[in-house]
Parts: sequence; structure tokens; C-alpha cells
Amino acid sequence: MRPPWKIRRRVVLAVLTVCAIAVLRFTFLPTAGVDPELAKMIVLGAYGLAGTTTGAYVFGAAWDDRNVMKLIGKDAYALEPPAWPKDIVMPEPAHGQDDFVYNAPIPPPPKR
Repeated sequence: MRPPWKIRRRVVLAVLTVCAIAVLRFTFLPTAGVDPELAKMIVLGAYGLAGTTTGAYVFGAAWDDRNVMKLIGKDAYALEPPAWPKDIVMPEPAHGQDDFVYNAPIPPPPKR
């Protein structure tokens, strides 16, 4: 099962769009009544936000992929992933921990 990235992608694209609008607005369009130093700081902030957002998106994707690979295995991103969650081995409950979760029935795999 692949992780859901649709909403994350939308948020990243929205932030990058706002950054691009800020850069275009304060770089190329006339900035009547706006201090040039303020416009420069807004542009630098927009570049910084865009770079940070892109870096966090890439880092988050790598982190999430690593966790998915660790949980499901190397076949996590195969065209036909392994059955879910039958192939995942759950750890044993800790001493004194309720083992209801570990003995719960396995739900059927999602329908496609």
C-alpha cells in the first residue's frame, strides 16, 4: 500500500505558488508605495520559504519511504504490493501490555 501523498503535494504546491506570486509581485511589477528594502526582504523570505518547503517535502518523502520499506519490505512500491496486512509481522506485546491488538482478527484487504 503506497502512502497517500495527494494532500501533501497540494499543500506544497500551494506554498510554492504563493512564494512565486510574492517573488513576481515584488521583483518585476511596480511596487508603488512599498519600501525597496521591504520588497527585497519579502523576496528573500519567499525564496527561503520555497527552499525550506521543497527540502522538507523531499526529506519527508525519503523518511516516509524508509518507514514503509521497513514495515512492508522491498515490495512496498511494486506494482502489485503484497497482501495487506497478512505479510506484516507484528512485534510481541511488552510485558504487562494488553495484547488485544495483537490477537484482533485481520481485516480483509482493501478492494480495488
